[in-house]
Amino acid sequence: MSTSLGSLESQCSLDTAAATTLTAGAKLLHNATHVVNNAWIGVRQMFECKTFNPIYTTFVHDAFCLEGVDGLTWLFSTSLFMFMFAMLMIMFRAGLYPVKRPHP
Repeated sequence: MSTSLGSLESQCSLDTAAATTLTAGAKLLHNATHVVNNAWIGVRQMFECKTFNPIYTTFVHDAFCLEGVDGLTWLFSTSLFMFMFAMLMIMFRAGLYPVKRPHP
């Protein structure tokens, strides 16, 4: 602080102990403000785009563009085989029983 203890005592009507305590509290508050400012700068750096871009690329791009295509391929081929075998089952079941015709 730029104010001396003598001028602080005379301007604020304080004794030496109170002026020393006030000066120590102001220095503590000043240092705490710098700590909070540095912590806030760290938080801002942590949430920058360069931090989240690799995470986004890994989870979203790789998942949708690479794994998603493989998943859709398996889904399509499985559905196609289920459809074909279901049609075969219906065809063979229909051919198993004789056709019932109404009597005239």
